[in-house]
Amino acid sequence: MNISVRPRAIVLSVGLLLLSASLASADVSPGKNVALASINQFADSYTIQATILKGKKNHVLIINSEANVFGAQAGGYCLGANLTVNGIVQLAQPTVGQGVACTQCNFNSCTVHGTYWLDIDAAEAANPGVFYNVPITVSHSGTPNNVGGISFGNAVLTATLQKK
Repeated sequence: MNISVRPRAIVLSVGLLLLSASLASADVSPGKNVALASINQFADSYTIQATILKGKKNHVLIINSEANVFGAQAGGYCLGANLTVNGIVQLAQPTVGQGVACTQCNFNSCTVHGTYWLDIDAAEAANPGVFYNVPITVSHSGTPNNVGGISFGNAVLTATLQKK
């Protein structure tokens, strides 16, 4: 009877080890029209990337991003997020400017999120050879400013290439 218990205990232990390892790492899913990325348990600045396999004419890139921080002293600072596409184009919500969305935090948790879009044809016209028929990589990075002891944070990024 002890012999049958050991394999179960080993399987359970390995499963818990894999689960705990996945919580501290970034998950990435590149795709033809949709790409996803997330990171859990960052304690300082972060960067995540999602890659669409190939940019196409007559398409628009739609991006949703979100970052959260948690901790007893998370209030009193700004949580910022910077988005770039192929390292060139910075995206911003219309009221923020310069590619950085910033949320003033006043409680023990804080969230910054946004929905962005990029016309691939206009981006290619402004940067020839950078968006058509090459991978489209969206980077979402940020740093909590004036941090007073955050416990951890997480971030998620979704990029969708859609025909106009």
